[in-house]
Amino acid sequence: AVKVALADFCQCRHWQNQFDVVKSLLYSLPGIQHTELLVRLGRYREAQRLTQENRKILVDVGGEKHQDIPRCDLVLADVAAQEDIESARKRYSLALNWALAKDSKEVLCWATLVKARIELAESAVHSPQSTVRSQELGGRTEALQTAQAGLSEGLKIARDCGYGLHYINLLLAQAHLHLYWGNPPAALADLRLALDDGLPANDRTGQPQLLAANDPECGYAWGIVEGLHLRAEALLLQAAQTLGADSFVPARRAALPSPVQTLITQAVACLQDAMTRWRDLRDPEVSESNFIHSDTGEAYNYRAADTYQVQQDLQGGLLTRYWQPAAD
Repeated sequence: AVKVALADFCQCRHWQNQFDVVKSLLYSLPGIQHTELLVRLGRYREAQRLTQENRKILVDVGGEKHQDIPRCDLVLADVAAQEDIESARKRYSLALNWALAKDSKEVLCWATLVKARIELAESAVHSPQSTVRSQELGGRTEALQTAQAGLSEGLKIARDCGYGLHYINLLLAQAHLHLYWGNPPAALADLRLALDDGLPANDRTGQPQLLAANDPECGYAWGIVEGLHLRAEALLLQAAQTLGADSFVPARRAALPSPVQTLITQAVACLQDAMTRWRDLRDPEVSESNFIHSDTGEAYNYRAADTYQVQQDLQGGLLTRYWQPAAD
């Protein structure tokens, strides 16, 4: 699917150049969609360069108020959040101010997701090298609350306006946030809604139908695989809270309480499914951006590294890095 999508963007650029020989770069909304895919493949530098060039073209074509410039700024903010929070905030603010001035619901909805990602990146609440414990969250509470407020607003806009993919993405981000708060039931509820249930249309309120990622008419591959990874983490956090500890002795796994074993088994299935899907979503063009499995040498999408790390942790007896006791 990724290879086909990249080929389609190449073909789109070909047809664009039949009518605009001056601009060889795929620009405007097709260019933004192309760079969004590059971000998903981990090709951040290329995505950043092409988006910056796209933005310059749009300024030349329509001035600073061109309707696609804020979308460029959101892509750039998303990329910058990886390493330059200040730049990410500036780009986000440009897009937000435009969206508010123009009452652009779609851009505003997207902006809330980017804002949440920036807050989570700045607070550094989770990394593969450290365990998030309840006593360490004190100084990060404000950032987490800001992220939650933004996600709530974005979800409302997505529901009212029928932005199905934004709705799924926002639910996934909110599920991730629930893991930081140590609330796996809330995370699992969001994941069911995003992956399996969706929202039916409501004739009384006028709310349109929002399809789940797994719905055959949606088939949102990126949402499905991210949701599987998050579901596994939520199940393992729930297992830890049920056990009352974030780890166990691997050789004594069979002696764990039955509810804990059931949760682990369900999580293992999600992780395995996610790894298979990450393999299908690998970058077919630039091998350096992929994750290479240490045992098999197979290439996966770069984000498979996180899924693989959870698998390795579990084999070593670590259930979760989001350790917090269950709420009373």
